[in-house]
Formats: sequence, C-alpha cells, structure tokens
Amino acid sequence: MNRTGFSHIVIYFYEKVKRFLVSKDLLIFLFFLLISTGLWTLHALRKNYETMIVVPVIYTHIPKGLIKASNLPQKLRVSVTDGGTTLLRYRITKDFSPITIDAGKYANGNHLFNTMLLESDIQKQLNTSTKIIKIYPNQIAMKFEKLKCKQVEVKIRGNISLAQQYVLCNAIDIRPKRVMVYATSSILDTMKYAYTEPFSLNDVKDTIQTNVRLASQQNIAYAPSMIHITVRTETYTEKEIEVKINPINVNEDYRLRTFPSSTKIRFNVGISNYNKINANSFVVTADYKEAKGSKIPLLFSYPEALISNVRFSPNSVDYILEKK
Repeated sequence: MNRTGFSHIVIYFYEKVKRFLVSKDLLIFLFFLLISTGLWTLHALRKNYETMIVVPVIYTHIPKGLIKASNLPQKLRVSVTDGGTTLLRYRITKDFSPITIDAGKYANGNHLFNTMLLESDIQKQLNTSTKIIKIYPNQIAMKFEKLKCKQVEVKIRGNISLAQQYVLCNAIDIRPKRVMVYATSSILDTMKYAYTEPFSLNDVKDTIQTNVRLASQQNIAYAPSMIHITVRTETYTEKEIEVKINPINVNEDYRLRTFPSSTKIRFNVGISNYNKINANSFVVTADYKEAKGSKIPLLFSYPEALISNVRFSPNSVDYILEKK
C-alpha cells in the first residue's frame, strides 16, 4: 500500500470517530456506561468484606504513687467484617470514641489483660450486622512501678536577647532553684537536672518576670511543674583592669616567670556592678602543662553572669623557668 492509500484510511477513521463524538450515540454510550458502573458498584458493596478499624484507648484509676512501666497501647486495631457499604462508612465518616480500661484493677503486680474483654464495648459503636473477628494486640501487659523522688537543680532552656547598651544586673533569678522529681528509680539514677520548656525573651531592657513550665517527659512528674524567672537589666559601660598572672603546675624546685606578669582585661559591666567588679573578680593562670614552645596560653575565670564582651590582652605570654 502506498503512502497516499494509507493517508486515506487514516482520514476515513478520523472522520468516523469525529462523527461519533459529536453524535447522540456518544451520550447514549456514556449513559449506559454510567448505569452499568453504578449497578456493578452497588452489587459489589452488598458483598461482605473484612477490614481494620482503629479504636482509641484510655487508662483510668491508676493509683497515686504508681507509674506505667510498660508501653500501654493508645489504640486498638480491630478486624471486622460486614457489607461493603457499612465498612466504607466506617472508613470515611466514623470516629470511634475511646474505650476505657480500669487500670486500677491491675495495679498490683504484673498482669496480661485480654483485649477480647473489650469486645462488647467496641460492638456498641458498630452496626448490629458488623462482626468483630479479632482485636490487636490480643493482650496488654499491665505493669506498674512505684514512683520514687529526688530533688534536682532547675536549668532554663531559653533564648534571652537584651536591647542594645543593656546587660544583666545579675544572674537570672530562678524560683525555686530546685524541684522534686517523681519517676522510677531507673529514670532518677540518670537524671541530673530539670529543664524548662524552650522560650524566648527578645529586646529586653526592663525587669521581666515570667512563669515557665518544666519540659514534660513521659513517666516523669515535677513538683512544682512551673518555675518563676526574673530578668533584671540595666545600661552598661566599659571598664578596664589589670590582673596578675598566676603560674600553676610548676615543680616546687622551680619558679615560673611570665612576660608580661599581668594581663589587661576589658569588658562591659552594668552601672550597679561597676565598683563590684575588680581584679579580685578574675583568676588568670599560666598552666605550665599547657606550654607550647616558648609560649603559655592564659586561662581565665570570671563572673560571666555580670560582665560581657570580655577581651584579654595578651592571651598568651612568654616565660622562663628559674631554679629556686
């Protein structure tokens, strides 16, 4: 067949399809297709199927002084069978109410709770035609431990940024500084601090007082569960002092001399603390064990809560060892 004959065939079928698409035959075809699809769907939904639904669980009457030691499931998966229409409605619109388990009955010792005991409570939320096949998990390990307590220090997890030309008057005041923690012995053995929830205080230039909640953790309770913090600020000025360098870790038969023998320290300090911060507020050491060649780096200790933008000159010094 030559190319011209093939083109005539293509045009012929194209015209046939075009006439069908704009004719009443297409509408009749779509109508019967819709009817047949609907009848097939209706027939399919009348059949029985099996599906999985999810039912929430809550545990009540846990005695004071006890805590859950096992991971109690918060949801049950329930295998059910019924007609397709009913199961489709469960999937689309049905929200199941929580099933309650009285944990107080099982607080002494270790128990395995058979979840099929909840079948009647679950069935109340289902159609009478719906049958429960199985509940997962089939057992719940009901294990509780006695709470123990100890006192720990509170640490804040907050981002506190001060306005320009402002510094803290003193350390951030935390009340109470220590709280009681109630948990199992395995948790308490590894717990050193109680941390707050993250918070932010921005552009602070006045005294701010606020309450912050301690960060919640599973199987841990605090008393109190909230602490009060106070942030006091003031304007600052720059100050410079000279501090003598203290050599350490030197053999007692020798004397270590540094060049220079002191270092200058510049820092920002609040007006109210200006006269309180002096050379005695700093400890500057030259650790002979840290010597590198002819230089020893200086180590600094100072009241970080009261001063800021601390600069040292120099940061390291030359030295010689002299026999006593």
